[in-house]
Amino acid sequence: MKRLLFILMCMGLVSMASAEVVEVYDNTGDSYGNTQGFRIDFDASTSSANVDWTPDLVDGQEYSLDSLTLKADSGNVTATGVYLGVYTGYDAGTGTWSGFLGVSDQANDWGTPTVDTELEYTFSGINVTVDSAVGSGSGLLYFMYQYGTEARTTYEITRATCKWNFGMNDTFANVIGDGGVIVSDRAPEYAAQLTAVPEPATMALLGLGGLLLRRKR
Repeated sequence: MKRLLFILMCMGLVSMASAEVVEVYDNTGDSYGNTQGFRIDFDASTSSANVDWTPDLVDGQEYSLDSLTLKADSGNVTATGVYLGVYTGYDAGTGTWSGFLGVSDQANDWGTPTVDTELEYTFSGINVTVDSAVGSGSGLLYFMYQYGTEARTTYEITRATCKWNFGMNDTFANVIGDGGVIVSDRAPEYAAQLTAVPEPATMALLGLGGLLLRRKR
């Protein structure tokens, strides 16, 4: 009975690593215009009324980035498939991207979609550690629209997305404008799915639970 309770406790710890859905949709359908990309600050702060983390993200917790869905605008005329590259750094002064983590699992055809067309990107092996440093820190990721899967230091294409423009001056999400500047009061509409990465101690408990179950058999 004790062994069973211990295993159930381990299963409970695993359930804590469920998907976190971060939604920032306002459904305005307004276009922002062409941008190099955007940045998202996966931040634990909850003081801003402009942030809708569902549920709240945890300071210091590592998450895997599972998927990111964007709303396209009809201003995209190039039909070539576009990947989303993920970077940890961007210098607005020089327009230089750095800290390449990888790209999306697939390239989406933006083409000339109707307003509010949802384009989903999935990712493998890309993690982010949430913090509470607004506009900086380990929770800040930069996303570049790119044709290939290799690292870039400068952007090569721009895309048009729908905008969320209700006072995003707290820099939880911004677009990176065609001129290289980070536009703090505009952000693309997006929904991100994250999964909490179990801590080593949790993994050890799971291993021990599995060992006990095997011995019982």
